[in-house]
Amino acid sequence: MSTKAQVISSDFMLASVIFILIVSIIYLYWNNLSHKINEERRITGMIDAAFLASNSLLSEGMPKYWNETNVVDIGLQNYHRINSTKLQMIDRMGYDKVKEMLGLNYYEFYFRIYDKSNQTMYDFGKISDSFEIVKVKRYSIMDGNIVYIDFMVWS
Repeated sequence: MSTKAQVISSDFMLASVIFILIVSIIYLYWNNLSHKINEERRITGMIDAAFLASNSLLSEGMPKYWNETNVVDIGLQNYHRINSTKLQMIDRMGYDKVKEMLGLNYYEFYFRIYDKSNQTMYDFGKISDSFEIVKVKRYSIMDGNIVYIDFMVWS
């Protein structure tokens, strides 16, 4: 009888296949889970950015009666009503400057102000065909009427 050990046997092969299978399943599960977590972080970031930017727009801004040269914080309202003059100033400031001031450096945005009959009274920003858009709907008063504001963010 030989006293040498067998390196490759049927037990070893079966154990190796089972081990590789288990490691592969764990790797695939981990990879899928980390992808889902990253996706949720990205969506949560867009939601947070949309809420913060829309909150900023529906404030008075800094200073209270700002213009495009002295604006510190963009806000469209005075006395809880949208100020049409501030909308004109946003147009003159341009998309990139407004985007930077709203803290949307990593995102694109678009917002629209419309009345109850869905007539657009004002819109600003880029329009996207992206399928992952976060939309925040707000209400305010403009020219004595209730208006709706849709604020959309995407990456």
